[in-house]
Amino acid sequence: MCRFYVAFIAGLLTSVVVPAVAMVVREPMPPEVSVGFSDFSGLIYTTALGMTLYVTGMDEAKPGTFGCTEIVYKKGGRGAAAYSLPRAEHRESCLDRRPIFAADETARPVGKWSIVDRPNGQQQWAYDGHPLYLSKRDRAPGDVSGTFGYPQLRTWLVVPLPTRFPRGIKLIHKVDGLMLGAESERLIMTIGPRGKDSAEWEPMIASELDRPFGDWDLVTRKDGSRHWSYKNMPLYQTKDDRAIQTNVASGRWKPIVFHKAKDRPKFLTMQMILPEIGWVYADTKGRTLYAFICFDRTPDQLSCDEIGDPAAHRSAICGPAADCAREWRPVPAGPADKPAGYWAIADVPEPPFVNATDAYGENVPTVKAWTYHGRPVYTFSGDKKPGDFYGHTIESVTSAFGALAVLGDQFPARP
Repeated sequence: MCRFYVAFIAGLLTSVVVPAVAMVVREPMPPEVSVGFSDFSGLIYTTALGMTLYVTGMDEAKPGTFGCTEIVYKKGGRGAAAYSLPRAEHRESCLDRRPIFAADETARPVGKWSIVDRPNGQQQWAYDGHPLYLSKRDRAPGDVSGTFGYPQLRTWLVVPLPTRFPRGIKLIHKVDGLMLGAESERLIMTIGPRGKDSAEWEPMIASELDRPFGDWDLVTRKDGSRHWSYKNMPLYQTKDDRAIQTNVASGRWKPIVFHKAKDRPKFLTMQMILPEIGWVYADTKGRTLYAFICFDRTPDQLSCDEIGDPAAHRSAICGPAADCAREWRPVPAGPADKPAGYWAIADVPEPPFVNATDAYGENVPTVKAWTYHGRPVYTFSGDKKPGDFYGHTIESVTSAFGALAVLGDQFPARP
């Protein structure tokens, strides 16, 4: 079954930006490791050359074994429901797509960083017991394309630096960047230049056992209770989402940006789809932007939406090549356009494939078009006016879990 997900963005007008490093718990790391940044997680561990490091939940499925291996699977499904994969003779292994973060003979464990032995005799770095990998989707230092579109499976995750927060406070990802938020996923606010304490805002109350630390302090209220403040900014929350937008727009309240988001290209616009969905990315004409996501139903859950993968997965979504080319159009990049943040310009297949038995993107013409986290972005012909998002409703039954998602904050967890 293929399902299309819509991701949302809570657009904000003003905010307070604070340095994220203030909350990082410093710990020793080997010289082979450095620190990078992800819009979705904040500070993360990378190789010394800046390539993002990943862990996989597949390694945790059976203790003492590796889920990402050199095995090339030819069939998907299980038991009586098993089937032969399209173009199985060309399929890669998990390690072809996800090389290990290898440790050489001079490597030495330190702190939470250890070295594990793989069955083939290779040595691999591990963090807190989790073997570490790279991603071929990442082409340059700073790329974080190895998890994009995958949170619904939670198969691949980056390795964030340890951070300390008061109980009930965490980071949530919005269009402005990583924000301080509550467990309810709502933004935490502080009082703005025109604001004041009022009954509609609930203070972030601390327990009797909580103590100040770092830039986090406690404010005693008239009733004797204590609530948290950060860098002398008292923290509040509300259950009324509309109150957040109204008070932010008026300057009475401000959200707190933990990490400012990377820049975006000038061609991007944003539009509100529905209150429960929020803001999504669109082109200059207001057309919603989409990306393909696909996974094989195999033990390694390998992605099946990269150039060279079976075109059958895409044909299950849009049919013959002519229909697919008509319905899904890559977003062209102009000669003066420049990459920005996680948005890049690449040679995107056009049309995507000739027929379902071919490989996606092989031996077809290409156009200069936009990608987001390494994935081409498209508009859908069924969207006739700004605000339409009919592409996300399309479903099909294929040999893989394929998806199109509206580009926005991030891809939400699978329901």
